[in-house]
Amino acid sequence: MRVRTCAATLMISVAITARASGAGAPVSLDAIEFPERTSVTVPFAATPAAPDRAFLEASVKVKEGQAAVELSFKRMAPALLFGGDVTSYVVWTVTRDGLAENVGELWVRDDSGSSTVASGQKMFAMMVTAETHPFVRKPSDLVIFASRKTDASRARNTPITFSAFAAGGRRATGTIAGMSYRDKQPVEVAQATKVLQIAEAMGGTEVAPQALAEARTNLAQAANTASVGSTKLMVDYARRALAKAGEAIRAVERREAERAVAEAEAKRQKEIAEAAAKALSAEENVRQAEEAQKEAEQARQKTTVALNVSEETRSQLAADTARMAEEASRLNRDKALLEANQKRLQAERDALAARLQGALAKVAEVRSSGRGLILSLSSGILFDVNRSALKPAARVTLAKLAGILLMLPDVNLRVEGYTDASGKPGVNQKLSKGRADAVAAFLAVQGVAEARMKSEGYGSENPVAPNETAAGKARNRRVEVVLAEGEIRPAMLAK
Repeated sequence: MRVRTCAATLMISVAITARASGAGAPVSLDAIEFPERTSVTVPFAATPAAPDRAFLEASVKVKEGQAAVELSFKRMAPALLFGGDVTSYVVWTVTRDGLAENVGELWVRDDSGSSTVASGQKMFAMMVTAETHPFVRKPSDLVIFASRKTDASRARNTPITFSAFAAGGRRATGTIAGMSYRDKQPVEVAQATKVLQIAEAMGGTEVAPQALAEARTNLAQAANTASVGSTKLMVDYARRALAKAGEAIRAVERREAERAVAEAEAKRQKEIAEAAAKALSAEENVRQAEEAQKEAEQARQKTTVALNVSEETRSQLAADTARMAEEASRLNRDKALLEANQKRLQAERDALAARLQGALAKVAEVRSSGRGLILSLSSGILFDVNRSALKPAARVTLAKLAGILLMLPDVNLRVEGYTDASGKPGVNQKLSKGRADAVAAFLAVQGVAEARMKSEGYGSENPVAPNETAAGKARNRRVEVVLAEGEIRPAMLAK
């Protein structure tokens, strides 16, 4: 590894920081609709936070709904130069509606190099940010590169603005322009060391002790191999340590998400119980008032038929009647309030269903049915041809689905696999069942309880499009996830 000298010292960090963009400032990007099976060159613009004359360019090729992105950079420097908690560069795809997805790390150990990432989107912009670790779920405002429009004739450009940044970690400077890495410790070891410290500070030792123990072992191996000059082994051990520290970080984040879901559910159940108690109390008050009103009417009738009723008795009867009328009026108000609360609870349930459908729509095509909400996932995105093993990019989509399901513990799901009509029925049924099982197994690994899930394969049965065309066959090759509370009926197969 080359050791570089620093062209600017921290003595002038005030001037350097002034060149960085403001925290949370919107970033202008260009979303590109990439044509199928055509390589498209995407240029990037460096922000003031980047190294001097830093250059980044991407080559994007979409094949069968999967975008492969090859990134090439020059005159770069490690993200560690930002200081504080910053360790890594992360590549993000940004959809036209503002959804940012972490598609991988831009690994910089020399001033020139390349990285390969992938996305399941076909239209997106890209940006590169500096982060505390490569596994963050939302971009910080420390943007290094922003994609620009392409000159490719078949690609359509759409300008967009992105501003949904998360609060970034501590940083010593807002720009590394004019700086270079001069630490004697290899970049890979320094990066893994800092990410391991972050994982420990988050509570990773309690949640994922084995992962952190293995990370410490790998980090020690990296330091030892570096001291004897074995660069290849050093890099391998350091990257292993980084990955295992990331595993602990994700485990901590899952625990926090589960706690948030549990707290929200406990609050919801408390509100429901309180509303039910108020409803019962109001109903009891109405019943008591009706009985009292009947008794008052009976008393009035007996009083009026008496021939020698005194004036004092008549006055008392009038007062009792007025009191009963006021009580009836109060109970009518309570009844109206109860009805309003019931309407509000129904509106909240309807809004929750709408938000669920909206969240699922960002993962894949979703529709309502008599069995519940149906999420349709194309097999071309999830699996290779005639295979039931998930593609790496499919795990990103299914991880998003798992995150939504973890927020809704009362919702059950039924995973159903289908094929087109090509091939033998027995082979098709076995393939569709294997694919449905693979999706359910991955969701279980992500934390979705197995008791909530059922999976089945139906082969070429129940097609959603004619099997006489390639487009129709592609639509029939799918995995559908049916979401509903309670028992979910199996698919009604076409005869």
